Amino acid sequence: MTIDVPKLTASLTPMQEIVLGMVAEGHNYSDIAEHLGIVRATAKFHAAAAAEKIPGDLPVQMKLVLYHRLSKGRDPFTGKYL
Repeated sequence: MTIDVPKLTASLTPMQEIVLGMVAEGHNYSDIAEHLGIVRATAKFHAAAAAEKIPGDLPVQMKLVLYHRLSKGRDPFTGKYL
């Protein structure tokens, strides 16, 4: 699986980026919703919309963590800096 991080980042809305980062850091949808002042379903919607843009047949949360690590210059599987 190859992810073009700059292209993918450019395709995300600001809210998708925020929710994606928070999910990747381990926050649940309820916490994200409370922090952003939205309902849980909206937080989940933004996460799913971001995950649809990430190639591969993986669960939503795994896609978000992999992308988040890559976008921060980390190995997607170990989390160590590249």
